Amino acid sequence: MTANTSPTASPGGLFLGVEGDTTLNHLSSFAAHSFTSFEEAVEATLRLITRQTGLQRSFLARVSLETGQHEILASYDEQDGTSRPLSVSPLAQTYCSLVAGEAKPAPLPVENTQTDARLVDHPARQAFPDIGSYLGAPVVLRDGSLFGTLCATDPAPHSIPSDKVELLVILARLLSTEIDHERELAELRRLYDLRSNFVHIVSHEFRTALTGIQGFSELLRDADLTPAEVREYANDINMDAQRLARMINEMLNLERAARQSGQSSSGV
Repeated sequence: MTANTSPTASPGGLFLGVEGDTTLNHLSSFAAHSFTSFEEAVEATLRLITRQTGLQRSFLARVSLETGQHEILASYDEQDGTSRPLSVSPLAQTYCSLVAGEAKPAPLPVENTQTDARLVDHPARQAFPDIGSYLGAPVVLRDGSLFGTLCATDPAPHSIPSDKVELLVILARLLSTEIDHERELAELRRLYDLRSNFVHIVSHEFRTALTGIQGFSELLRDADLTPAEVREYANDINMDAQRLARMINEMLNLERAARQSGQSSSGV
């Protein structure tokens, strides 16, 4: 009998399952894929995790060490092909707290949550009794900050070989790159909007200042003025000139900030 080699495509068009393919082939396909949005990248990542690890559920969580919060941003359940409800939990009550770590974030494979010695007194065992096995990896951004965790769970104990741990670590790194890119695009959009609004305001202010300079200079040129009037109009011209100089400096600062942000997003 000929083996079935029909690929299974994700909603984003990424082929996630071809019988006989290696994990490396799947990972290479994933890394080469061009996603149209961050949400699509996350969905494809979660689907790939469940299919490659054999664990039923996967999720991306935002972790805050400052507030002690653990927020599930996206999740996937392989059994019914649906996203599970998102939730917010105290970080200390989750297995992800062990991934985040007190000193340095690190991957965590737990093949049996009920027998693992590391979890004897951990509150996650009571808080999430439906998790029999767990695999998590930290999502660390380019600046070294911890964004959150990329995880997979199963209701039953499950074997988690080292290559599956390595796969999750690599996917977490790829996802962190997508997050960095998304943040850079958001910053560029913010600067673009700021510059557009600023140019609109400045164009009006420029016209107002130039009109004042032109009018007062014409008076100085054509009118028969007293010394006091000359000083008054000269002072008005000086104030309008300072206003123009201030607006020019603000435009240069805005352009410099946009240029630096563009260099950062290109990796320069």
